[in-house]
Amino acid sequence: MHHGTPVASRSSGFTLIELMIVLAVIGVLLAIALPSYQDSTRKSRRSEAVTALTQLQQAQERYRASNIGYAATFAALAASAASVPSATANYNLTIDSSGAGGYQITAAARADSPQFRDTACRGLIVRAASGVMVYESVNAASAVDTTNTNRCWAR
Repeated sequence: MHHGTPVASRSSGFTLIELMIVLAVIGVLLAIALPSYQDSTRKSRRSEAVTALTQLQQAQERYRASNIGYAATFAALAASAASVPSATANYNLTIDSSGAGGYQITAAARADSPQFRDTACRGLIVRAASGVMVYESVNAASAVDTTNTNRCWAR
């Protein structure tokens, strides 16, 4: 028989300090990972604008192949192309100017879209003039960003 002092059973579980450490580690990981994730989703939504502008460029060239100049409206483009987007889920598309020598088309982030918070690349512009293509971006201040045009157009 065993007549010693009873052995206290240790309860299983986590202490408050252990839980606080785990929460602190999760907080640090979120602080590091969340901005990177948001930046990646913004870039992926930009590809939506690049794709739409590329489709518009192709439609403009098809239109120009059988006309004197480039189309000034989406209706004119639709007559010569199978699919011409005028808007996407995150961007509104516009034909800003057109003529015999070129055109300018823009994809501007919609105000009701999460892409509107993309302050560095709120809009993308394609300008064709005398056979030269220029790719530009518009920032949140509605100014054409000439410092790094490739930032928004990275493909």
